[in-house]
This record gives sequence, C-alpha cells and structure tokens, in this order.
Amino acid sequence: MGLDNKSDGQNNTDDETLSRFVKKLSGYYCQFLETDFKKGREPKRKFANKNSANRKIGIRASKYPQFQTLLHKTFSDNKTVAIKVKPRQYKSTLSIVVKESINASIDTLDLSPLEEDFLNIYEKISKKLSIEEVNVEEVLDELVTLIRYTIDQRIVSPVIDIIAPIFEKQTNASIAFDQLESYTDEITTILMISAETKLPTAVAEFHASKEGQSLNNVFDELKDVDSYKNSLKEYFEEFVSADIFSEFRELIVTEKLSENLQFYFNIGEVKRGKSIFPLYSIPADIKIDEGEITIDFDTHLYANKKAIDFIIGNISKEQNIKTTNPITDRIFYKAEVDSFFKLTKNTFQKILVALQVDGDVLLTENNKMIGKGATGISVTNELSISLADKSDESIVNDYEAMMTGLEGGTSLLAVFSNIIDNFLTTNPVSIEREIEDDWIEKEVTDRLVFMSPLPLAEEQRKILSAIKNKDSKFISVEGPPGTGKSHTIAAIAFEMILNKKNILILSDKKEALNVVEDKIEQVLAKVRAKDTDFVNPILRLGKSGSNYSNIIKKTSIEKLKIAQRSFQSEKENFNNEYETVQDQLKTDIQNSADIGSGIEIDKIGEFYNLETEFLDNYPGIEDLLGGEINYLEVLKLMQELVTEHRQKFADLFANDSDTKLAAYNKISSVTEACFDTDFQTYLQHYPNMDLDKVEYLPQIVAEIYKAKGVFGYTFAKSSLTDCSKKIKEILGVLITKPQDNIDEFNFLTSFKSDLESMLSQYGLQKSDIPLLKEFLISDLRLSSSQRTVVAAYLALDKEPLNNSNIPNSIQDLLLTDGPLIDLLNQFSELNELETSLKDSINEIPDFDYLRNKTHFETLNSQLLANTIDERVINFATDRRTEAKELEKIIKSKGKFPTDRFEALKEAFPCIIAGLRDFAEYIPLEADMFDLVIIDEASQVSIAQALPAILRAKKMIVMGDRKQYSNVKTSNASKELNQGYFEDVRKEFEVSIAKGDLGLMTRFGTFNITNSVMDFFEMVSNFQIQLRKHFRGYPEMISFSSKHFYGDFLQVLKIRGKPIEEVIEFIEAEDLDRLETTKNASEQEAEIIIAELNKLLVQENPPSVAIITPFSAQQKFLSMKISEHENLPEYEKKLKLAIFTFDTCQGEERDIIMYSLVASRQADGLNYIFPLNINGVPEDEIDGKIRFQRLNVGLSRGKEKLVFILSKPLAEFKGSIGQALRHYKKILDDAKDAPTEDSVDENSPMEKRLLDWIQNTSIYTKYRDSIEIVPQFELGKYLKSIDPGYQHPYYKVDFLIRLKVELEVYQFIIEYDGFAYHFIDGEDINNLNWKSYLTPKDVERECVLESYGYKMIRVNRFNMGSDPIASLDSRLGDLIDEYVDLKKKGGTISRLQVKTTENIAGLQSKTHKECKTCNEIKPLENFYDPNLISGYGVNCISCKGSNNSRQRKRRSVFRQGTQSHNQSRSSSRAELNKMFVNETHKRCSRCSEVRVLEYFYDEGLVSKYGVVCTICKGPNYKSHKARQDKTKKQCLMCHRSRPMREFYDSNLPSNYSAACHSCKDPNKLTVKKRKSPSHSPSSRIDGTRKCTKCKKIQPISAFFDSGLITQYGVMCESCKGPGYSEKRERNNAYWGRRKGR
Repeated sequence: MGLDNKSDGQNNTDDETLSRFVKKLSGYYCQFLETDFKKGREPKRKFANKNSANRKIGIRASKYPQFQTLLHKTFSDNKTVAIKVKPRQYKSTLSIVVKESINASIDTLDLSPLEEDFLNIYEKISKKLSIEEVNVEEVLDELVTLIRYTIDQRIVSPVIDIIAPIFEKQTNASIAFDQLESYTDEITTILMISAETKLPTAVAEFHASKEGQSLNNVFDELKDVDSYKNSLKEYFEEFVSADIFSEFRELIVTEKLSENLQFYFNIGEVKRGKSIFPLYSIPADIKIDEGEITIDFDTHLYANKKAIDFIIGNISKEQNIKTTNPITDRIFYKAEVDSFFKLTKNTFQKILVALQVDGDVLLTENNKMIGKGATGISVTNELSISLADKSDESIVNDYEAMMTGLEGGTSLLAVFSNIIDNFLTTNPVSIEREIEDDWIEKEVTDRLVFMSPLPLAEEQRKILSAIKNKDSKFISVEGPPGTGKSHTIAAIAFEMILNKKNILILSDKKEALNVVEDKIEQVLAKVRAKDTDFVNPILRLGKSGSNYSNIIKKTSIEKLKIAQRSFQSEKENFNNEYETVQDQLKTDIQNSADIGSGIEIDKIGEFYNLETEFLDNYPGIEDLLGGEINYLEVLKLMQELVTEHRQKFADLFANDSDTKLAAYNKISSVTEACFDTDFQTYLQHYPNMDLDKVEYLPQIVAEIYKAKGVFGYTFAKSSLTDCSKKIKEILGVLITKPQDNIDEFNFLTSFKSDLESMLSQYGLQKSDIPLLKEFLISDLRLSSSQRTVVAAYLALDKEPLNNSNIPNSIQDLLLTDGPLIDLLNQFSELNELETSLKDSINEIPDFDYLRNKTHFETLNSQLLANTIDERVINFATDRRTEAKELEKIIKSKGKFPTDRFEALKEAFPCIIAGLRDFAEYIPLEADMFDLVIIDEASQVSIAQALPAILRAKKMIVMGDRKQYSNVKTSNASKELNQGYFEDVRKEFEVSIAKGDLGLMTRFGTFNITNSVMDFFEMVSNFQIQLRKHFRGYPEMISFSSKHFYGDFLQVLKIRGKPIEEVIEFIEAEDLDRLETTKNASEQEAEIIIAELNKLLVQENPPSVAIITPFSAQQKFLSMKISEHENLPEYEKKLKLAIFTFDTCQGEERDIIMYSLVASRQADGLNYIFPLNINGVPEDEIDGKIRFQRLNVGLSRGKEKLVFILSKPLAEFKGSIGQALRHYKKILDDAKDAPTEDSVDENSPMEKRLLDWIQNTSIYTKYRDSIEIVPQFELGKYLKSIDPGYQHPYYKVDFLIRLKVELEVYQFIIEYDGFAYHFIDGEDINNLNWKSYLTPKDVERECVLESYGYKMIRVNRFNMGSDPIASLDSRLGDLIDEYVDLKKKGGTISRLQVKTTENIAGLQSKTHKECKTCNEIKPLENFYDPNLISGYGVNCISCKGSNNSRQRKRRSVFRQGTQSHNQSRSSSRAELNKMFVNETHKRCSRCSEVRVLEYFYDEGLVSKYGVVCTICKGPNYKSHKARQDKTKKQCLMCHRSRPMREFYDSNLPSNYSAACHSCKDPNKLTVKKRKSPSHSPSSRIDGTRKCTKCKKIQPISAFFDSGLITQYGVMCESCKGPGYSEKRERNNAYWGRRKGR
C-alpha cells in the first residue's frame, strides 16, 4: 500500500489515520524511555542508596547537615558556582554506638523459618519447570518475586523494626530514620543479588535437562543465614559512619565502572509505598582531582513528569476522579536571573494540590518538611544526590511534540508519511550492485588516488560512493571489532565537509564520540601551525564544557584568519603542488600496471621450460651457470668473437691456442697502440722483414748513392742489382729500383730499436717483438669489451668444462657446427629470453607510493582545514550578533530557533553530539542535515533513533550486532513490552495495514526490542561490512573471527615477534587458595600489580587494560590499584583502565590482562558466558548477551593478551574454557620468531636469500634491532585480506621488522619462485595468472604498503650480478622512504612556518597586517620615516612608486649635499637589518658579521655604531670625543664654527642651522626684517668686524651692491679676486632654497 496519489478527501482521512498511528507509536516509545518497561511499571527515575550490583548510587544530603545547608544556599542563588568538597569536611552526625547497637540487634534475628519457606518455593517452581510447554521467563519472574517477598518479610522488615528504636535515641537521628523504611527494596536487592544473577541459567538448565544441580546450589546459598547477617552489618556500618567525600568517591567509581550514567542533585521527593521519586533533578558533573571533589551544575532542571503522571493515575484510579498533571514541560532552562529554587516555584505548589497534600512544604526550607497526600502519598523537601541512567528527556519531548503537533497536515506528518511509505509499504531501492559495478569499473589509479585526508580501504570507499548516490537514503554498516568504524566516520565527515554538505554524528557512547573527535583533530593537526594552540571548528554539543565559546573567541578566530591569509599567499604554489603530486601518483601507478601487465607469464614459462630442457640435455651443467662466473655465457661470448674474426683466429690460434691467445691478450695494449702507424704499415708491407738485419740498411743505402754517376743510375744496373739482392735478404721483398726507396730504408734502419722502445713503454720485453709483429701483420683488432671477453675466457677453469665433456678450445669455437655450437646456441636462446625478461621487469617504476600518498593526504587535510576555517570565520565575522546569541543558548543548553540553527549549520558543517543530548539543541524539523550518522547503533533502540531519522536527508547506522545490543531493551520486560506494543499494532492494523499480512510482518521492526541496526536491515539502500581488522594480530582476533564472523575478518597486522610476546598464560601459585571476597581474587590482583610494575620500567611502556567477568573483582582491583604508590604512573604511562566484559566495548589497549577469578573453590563463569560456544540458542535467557560478552571482551587487544588463571586451564568449562584452549593451542602450535637455523633445509633459494640479507650493510648496521621472519607465506596473507586473490602462493618470503629509535619499519621481501611453479607443475594458466604484474597486483601492493608493509620483489631477473649490493641498496632506499614519510611537502611546511611566525609576530608586535593586501609581514615592511610612529598601515609593496606623499617627503632632501642626503635616507629598517641577532651585527662598510664589541662607541646614545672598529681605523675618534658643545658645523659651508656664529634669538632653539656668514639675511628674523646696523655682527657705533681679517672697520667698508642687504661680512680688502662669482653662486643657491 502506498500513501501517494490520493484525492483530497482521501488525503484528509489518511492524515487522520496516520496521525492516530503516530501518536500511538510515540506514546509507546515515550512509555519505554520513561520506564524501561521494568516490572511494576513504575517510572525509572527513583532514589536508592545502592543498585542491584551493590554499588553506591545515592546519597542523602540530610545525613550531612552542613553540606545540605551549602546546597540550599547554592540552589537559592541565581549565580550557580561550583562546589568543592575535601576529605572529612562534611561528616555524618551519628555515633559509633549506633553501629554496635545495630550489630547486636541483627545477631538477635531469628531466620530459621527461611529454610522451610525456600523449600516450598523450590517444590512449587520445580513442578512448573517440569512441564515442557511452560513459559520459562514467566516462571523465572515468579521465582524472583517469591524469593524477594520471602527475604523482605523474613529478614528486611524485621531488621528495620528492631533497629528503629536505636535511631530514635540518637540526636538528629530522625532525619536518617525517616528514610530507613524506604530502603527495604534496596536492602532486599543486596541480599539476593548473587542468587538473582545465577537464577536465569539455573532455571534454563533445569527446564532443558531436568537436572536441578545448579538450581539446588542457588537455593542452598539462599538458606545461608550467616551471609544475610554479615551483609546487613556491612550495609548499616556504612550507613551510620560516613564521610560525604568517601560517598562521592564511591559514586565516581560506580560511574566509571558503568556506562551512560549521570550525576543528579534532586530537589524534593514524593514517596509512594516503598518507592521514592525525586520531583526535580539537576544534572551535574562531579570530578575528583588531587584529593578534592569538584561539583559543577548544569543549567537544566528536569521535572519528574512521569512520576507525577504515575502517582496521579493511581490516585485517579483509587478515588475514581480525573486529575491532570500540572507539569507540562519536562525541562526548565535556567536564565542568569533565575535560581534553581525559583524554577520550581510555579509548579511545586500545583503538584501539592494535584497530589492532595495537607500541610505546608517549602522546598527552600532547610529543615525537613513532610506533607501527607492522598492514598498514603507523602511529599518532602528532601535533597539528595543520585547516579542514574542519562536522561532521555529531550527525546521524550520530541515524541510529545509529535503527539501534539501532527494535526492539520504538518511537515512532521509528511515526514512520517514518507517513513511509513519507505519502511513499510515499498521495497527499498538497492544500490549495492551499482556501487559494486562502479568499483569494478574504476581504473586502478582512481582506486588508489582519491581526495581524502585519510587512507581508506575498499569498503570505506564504497560507503562514500553510496552516500553520493542519488538513490541512497539509508545505509547500514556492520563494523566488527577493530575494523575502523571511527576512522570511517571521520572519513565520511571529511567527505561531507569538502563537498559543502553538513553532517551530524551521534552516539550513545561518549567514548565513541571522543575517538571520532580525536580522529578529526589529528587530521587537522597535521597542517596546523607548529607550537600554536588551534581550536578546530568542529562543534561538540552536550559535552561538558562545550567548545563553542572557545571556537568563536576572538583569539581563536584571529588564528584561523591568519592561517587563511597564510594560505592565500601560498595558494598558487599549493595548487601546483596538489596537481603535481596527484598526477605523479597516477602516472607512477599506471606505468607500473602497464609495464607489469605487459610482461606475459607465458614468456616466463617459456624461459623455465627451455631452461629445464637445457639442463636435462646437459646433466651437471647447472654448476657451470651459477656462481661468480657463468661458464656458458663466457663461452658464448667467445664463440661470437671467434665467429666475427674467424679467419684471423684460424691463422693465429690454430695451434697452441690458449698460450698464444694469452700472449695476445698480454700485449693487446701495445698492439692497439701500433694499429694504423708506420709500424703496422711497414710490417704488413714487409711481412718477412728480418729485424735483426735492418741495421745493415745504411750500408746498402751508401752503396746505392755510390753507384750513382754523372748520368744518374743509367749505367749502375749491376750495382743496383746487388743492392736489391741484399735488401731482399733483409726485407724479404725484391725491390728492382732501390734508389726510389732510400727514405724508406733510412726509416727502417731504426725500426727494431723503435719497436723495442715501444714495448718498453708498456712494460714488455724484446722477446715479445715476434708476437707483436705477427699480430700487427694479421691486423686482429679487438674492442675493449672483446678483450674483456678474451680475458674472461682465459680465466676460465677448464677442468669443470672438461669434466662435463664440454669442448672449449679455440679450435672448437672455430667450428660452425658440432656439440659445442649446439650447446651455445641453446644457451644463447635461453640467455636472450632471460635478458629480455630482466629488461622488462627492471623497467617497472620503483616509486614511493606510501610517501606520495601520505603527502597527497596532507594536502587534502589542508583543503579540509581551509573549508571549515572559512565557514566559521564568515560566521563569526559577518554574523557576530547571532554568534553571541547562540553562545548564550548553548551555555544554557537551550534549543536553537530554527532560523538561528541554519546559520549554525552553515558555520559548522560537522556537529558531534550525544544521542540523548542533540534533541535538547536541534529543532525538530525534517531534513535538517544532509547526513546523520549513529555510531554503535547496535546499542541504540529504534525508540531512541527515530527523532534523529526525522532530521536526516540521508542516514547511516554503524555498529556490530555481534557485540552488545541495547541494554535498555535487553532489560525490558517482554510481557510489558508486548502489552504496550499490542496497542500500537492494533492501531496500525486498523489505520495502515487494513488486513495486509505483509505490512503486519514489516510492522514488527518498530518494536523497541529492535536496535536501529535491526530496523535498517529491511529498509537500507546499501549494506556493507567492514572487513579489514587493524587492531590485533591474526592470533589475537582468531577466536572472534572464527566463532562470530565465520573467518570473514581480513587481519592486516603481521606478527613479526615470538608468539610468547602475543599470548601469555600466568597461573597463580596457590591453586587451592580460598578467597575471602566473593567473585574477587586477591591473588590475581597481586599478579596483575607485579606485571604492571614490570611494564613501567620499559623504555616505551605499552597501554594496558584489565578485563574481568565480575564487577566485584573490578571494584577490588580499582581499590587495590588506587592505593598503590605507582598509581600516577599506571595512569600516565600505561593509560591503565579496568573494565568488566560488559563495559569494555569500544575500548582498546596494547596489552589486555584478563583476570578470570574462577578457582577450584568458586567458579561463576557459567553465569557470565555461554555454556557452549557453538550454537547458542537465541531464546536462551541472557544467551545473546553472554555470546556478545565473549566476543567483545576477547577482541580489545592490539599487541598482547595475558590470561591470569587461579586454576589449571584444563579445569575451565563452558565457552570460556573453549576460548582459553583455543589460545593455548595457538601458543603451543606456533613457532618462535625464526632464526637462521629455522629456514627450510630443502629450499636452497631460501638459504641463499637469507644469506644475502645477512650480508647487507643494513643488516650489519642494525643487527641488534632487526628481526627476520623466514617462511612467511605472503600468498596466504594476501588471500586472507582479498578472497579474489588468484596468484599461486609464493614459495619463499621474509618479513623484516626493523626498530630504529621509536619507529618500527616493516618490509616484505618476496621471492618470485617461478621455477618451482613451472617445474613442480602447479596449476598456472591464463585464467589465474596471465601477467607477471597485473593492475590488481599493483593495487594490492600499494594497499599493502599503505598498511605499513613495504614490499621488495626479488627474482633472478632483477637482482643483477651482485644480489647483496642490489638488496642492500633497495633496503636502504626503503628506510630512507620511511624516514622521509614524516616530512611534509614544501608548501605545507612553508604554510606552517609562516602561520606560526605570523601568529607569534602579531602577538609580540614584530609583525603587522597590511590594510591593502591583507598580508601579515615583518614590521620593517611598514617603515615610513615621515610618520611620527615610524610605521604606516600599508606595506612598502602596496605603497609603490606612486605614493605622492612619500615622494614629496623624499624630494626635500634630494637637492642637498651628498652627506646630508645619505644621513637622511638611511632608514631605521636598514639599521635594524644590520642586527643579525642579540650578540652579532653586520658592518655597513665591510658587510662582515662581527660581535657587538666591534661596534662599541661610548659617544652614541645606543652605545653601538654601524661601522666596525676595524673599518674605522686607528685614527678614529669616538663620537663623544668628536662632540664639541662649543662649536657647530654649518649646513651651508660645512665649516665648524663657534656656537655664537649661529645665534638667532628669533628661533625656538636660539641657534640656526647656517652660520651668520652663509645665512640669507632675509631669514635672520622671523618677526621683522632688521637693518644692517641691527644685525648681530654690526656694532652700535656703526662699525663692523670683518670675519676674515678680524679688523673693526666702518660699515661702508663692507658695502656690496650685489647683496640684498647691501652689506657683506668681509671688508673690501679681504674679498680678493673671484669674490663676485662666488657671491653669484651663493645667491643662486639661496634663491633656489627660497623658491621651494
């Protein structure tokens, strides 16, 4: 049935019916959230001193009158301040006499009737359990009720009656005694807690097997009278002698040992029967630190509306009247002008009226007041403190809003219509195939290079794709232990932020939210400025001390602005670097895939087949192929050389080949030097030359000359013939005309001596001349490489060749066919193929994927930071008023107005909140968020999740149904739930289903017993399970993987250390010890403390957690360790935490210690864990929780599991025994980390590879910190993490773990054992192995590298001739890559440095922000000498050359003298630059940096000049010495004159810059121009003193018509020649000065 396409009338009808159903459903969920569907149907918020586990959960303020007075004062004041409590500051007033009296009274109790009572109960119950069809749960409920009633009537009520008179006799005892009767339920629970824990299993066992041993044991325990009396004494001892500090500390311990508990301070109580309900509650945060407890109160006041509803309902039923609840709101928000008592004022009196209370009760009164109401109800003004389940008030308010706001077709009704349509009436659109196809079609580069600040596995990438899909609305993610759920959530948050979307992250577990927040903080911290505290703009709502105020604080926003401006200055560089890194990554990956896939495996197979055939044809020849010398390769090369020079080799080396070839090789250098010289020319021309006779050639030449006559040689034939004969004897050639070769004969005369000289230069002897002659005549020319071949051939040990019957002489090589030629041809073919394969394999790029990918992730982190920073900056800047308003709302924990919340979402794209907190703030509006995630969703009921679903456009639930389910629903009564749910079912059947059985079946998903994970199973568009386990080693998670996940987990950590360092069993010494505390073991506690102390002394102590099945042991360990002197170190160094199996979900530590407590005397483990790990029935009472308990507890470890046992392992029974034996078997079967002796003796390659590794310099350097694990089967490991893996398993692999300081580097050396595959006939074909390296292989190796394992592929084709050097080089490169991994890219590093400098600079005022370009620069960039402050608001770059003001100021000095210009133009910034640091300075003359002493000048104010003393020279006078106060230098003539020559009374300073002689007379006075007679140099008697001759003369002697004043300062006789020209120049100068 659908809800669309209906007429208006039908729509109205549908709206009405849907509205009725929604109201019913909301009421059902409200009822559950308020009561938990516990037996008795009473509201869950009640006061009690202890819970069912005997843990402290409540304190009466009346026990401590002084503290109660303090609370009254605090609640009366409108300004709520924190309360401090110290030890022994507030103590109970009851005396020790009370304790003794109570103990004596308890001893008098007669408990003998108990045995008969319990016997009757046992008989009654056993009969019912014998019936096969009986409802076991109902029988169990009846049994618990009977036992509780018996204990109450036979023990608790009598003891209250006995001790009541004792309290009445004590001063102020009535304050405590009034509550004694109300403690009966609590006391009863404490007395039967042990039996109640064991009853479910005992009852189930009795019904299933009809064997009552377990049930008999429970009833025997119930009959133990002494245990009851001891428990009563302990209870009342604590009751009467208390310090509130100790009670608070117990509350804190209980809060730490449990989940989702909240402290409440209660105001007023209403009592009905034995139940006490607080009227109002204030949430509070209580912490203990350094021996002081601090109490911080929330700004909310919760009214216990459900309790008032419950009591008014009972009154109405008993009196048959109708009374309404006067409380309409559950939450009151405290304003600054309100006190908590003031908030109760309007409703409390109405409550008294509604409950028909007589008498006056004032909550503000410090003394106790009691008012009696209808039907035995009483109301008091009692104050109390309680530790209770976190309130669901905000969620309940949402449901009430739904119930009251659905009329009239509201948007909420439309949302519900859509939910009903999606969840019940239609099938969800599945996008799983589409996502899978899209992933398969992705190129390997797109799989491995993606826009995310975090490394992501395949499943996580698919989740991101599903979010982007237009057809996805609901996504379900199963995340087994250690598979990175929090990592995934952080990645999703980043994806949403980078795509301008918003996300709300919810969880009911504070720890889960903390982990997600930490993940986000860690990513942003990678790019934040160093040594600077940034408040990252990720909003956390509901957390104590919300971070909103810190985020929008001016200093926080200013830091974000600085980071933004720093980025803008590097934006271009950043974009270039981003594109370069991304492109390079893709290019390297693609090249690896292309080249690797191009190497066909058929060629490798062909090579090994040829090699096998070759070795078979020539037995024993394999020995000639290995080692340093490859015999056949040398022979083949020699054969090629002989073939090339066949004739010459035949002529030269046909006989005695090796000796002669060695001789040739010996003189090859001199032979090469003689090629193409006269030596070779004449030897080839006269091959038979007798070198011993060439010395006679000069005599023959003389005879030739002698034979020459007048007519030449015309008549000398006879003489010439004789000469020719003699020459033939020497040169071996008949020369008929010797007279034509006289020059040649002259040259040849010294031929032999020249040859001898040549040989001598090369260290050879005269005896080598014949060989040299022969080789030069033959002209056998060999290249250097060919000579190397000859040398290699000569160096061969021929004996192995001869033993193998392989011909090897030159004569054999000269043959064109025969056995040797066939052998070498086959070898050549094999060698060519091998060379081709080597070249192809070595072409595969060797790139650092991990480093480049990490670099790319860091760049994406910077993009993320920019995005979120920009949004919050805009919000805090542009909407400042709204930001302040929202700050007040958040501070008061009020709900945001819808329009204001839109602004908040824009500013904070990622909001994190508790599941029970978010509704307090976020309006109930449809589609408020683009995406909502609920983490640990298996623990969240659909009743708690539905309001979040309403607010989401898309929804992801993430959890693990194999771990704990929702505790609230687990503890709910099935009977009560069924009753409430039946009402909703009927309404749904009538309003919606209308007889449709399919819809009725789907309707079951709305039951509160379903978690939201169960709910989504039927409606999700995409479901996926995270499979990669990152937390522990395979051996550690193996039990959970096998028994809970069907070996589905892909464990990524590789164990490279002994198994004893991963799994350990510690057995207690005294196996027969009887412990005094039930379900606690002091012996195991002592072992644990001893182990903790051992861990403390380690250089890098691991984190540790202790997990135990029993809360008693948890409490015992907590107290024992808290009293230990090493407690601070346990907490700081080991991060120690103590959990039960029920409270450890979501936690992880390096080492987990299991304190199992069970001993031969007492073993309660079968009440905690399943009886059998295989096939636990779902309907077994508590069976599902017990199954989950085992899975959760055994999957917390990262590095080691330690099991501490108080009895032999073989004596453990049930599933816990199976688990222990599982780990013991792993421990026994596994091998230690192998040594050199542990390699496979039958594998020569493994020994060879190990030898190579151990001979590298890397191994030598890190010998003490390197671990080598041989026989590591990489193929199986790859198969475990990728079921689609098709390669055959590799034969030989090594895992290497190298520890360098605090880092651990891990390498996998993989040997491609191709020969084994092809020779041994393993099934290799084109279906499973087509290429040497496929794109999938490249992807797998990159993924493996991203998990921290760098791989080195080793095979015969890529190791070269020196495998040790090759391996050494590759290991060294990988270590360098690991070291470089932490180095950030240039842009990010510069950004961090720049941001740090800018923030520090602005704070210290050494930097300033330019108003034009908005860049922050050092102060010298703003220097302006023309400003009073010396610094402008714009930087020098922005002022530019067109700044008229600056140009005008500079022009004043442009026309002055050079010295004046220099002194005026040197800026303060330039002087500042001269200071290198506080102790050194740079000289302005020589530019050398020297210590400050070189610049000291006592005459300067600063004491340090700009020129060093070396440059000043020995004649330099200090500034002080040069200062003469009686003289002054004239600005115009630069002469030093007495001060009187500068006197001018009209100036403020009384002295001018120019002397009287140079000064313009027009400027002598400012007020009035004086006549010459009135000038300072004129005398009263009309005379003037000449400034040159110093004579006093009449004024007429100074007349000068060229002066404006007509009178000069020198007399006529002193002016001399050229005076007129000088005067004109002065006049021109001063004219220009005046003109300006």
